[in-house]
Amino acid sequence: VLHPRSVDQSVLRTSLLPGMIKVAQHNFNFQQTNLSLFEIGRVHYKEGDAIAEPTCAAILLAGLSRHPHFDRKPSPFDFFDLKGMIENLCEQLHLGPIQFSSSNLHTLHPWRQAQIIVRNSTIGVFGELHPELVLKSNLHGRFLFAEINLCDILELKKQDVRFHQLALY
Repeated sequence: VLHPRSVDQSVLRTSLLPGMIKVAQHNFNFQQTNLSLFEIGRVHYKEGDAIAEPTCAAILLAGLSRHPHFDRKPSPFDFFDLKGMIENLCEQLHLGPIQFSSSNLHTLHPWRQAQIIVRNSTIGVFGELHPELVLKSNLHGRFLFAEINLCDILELKKQDVRFHQLALY
């Protein structure tokens, strides 16, 4: 960026993950370890000669998935909690069948990550943060992260509108 407001804002972000980690660090400093965070924002990356600037949604989960209750014991968030959230989102948006395949991002755990594929188009990734990244960030525990490209979802969303004749009575 040519004229940034601060040193932190001098580069364009390629992922929403660094901002989510800063929020998690802030919460951990105040002893808030059960986190369910999301952010919607733009990321920037180069595609050929052009710069792509899609809007993405990010989810970060850590700690316990529910508060202590007499009925059920609290359990920590796991990979399948995040996967279920993504499946529910895609189902509510009527995107069609969703598939998952392995991915290889260096910021996520090597064996606990996946790509989100809808109609042969990758719309995002999710998984557990790499343990080394968690240690470098002065955090502890398991962190689950997902990043979904909202621009790709809008392209896949069915645009057909069906009208029905009103009932006579």
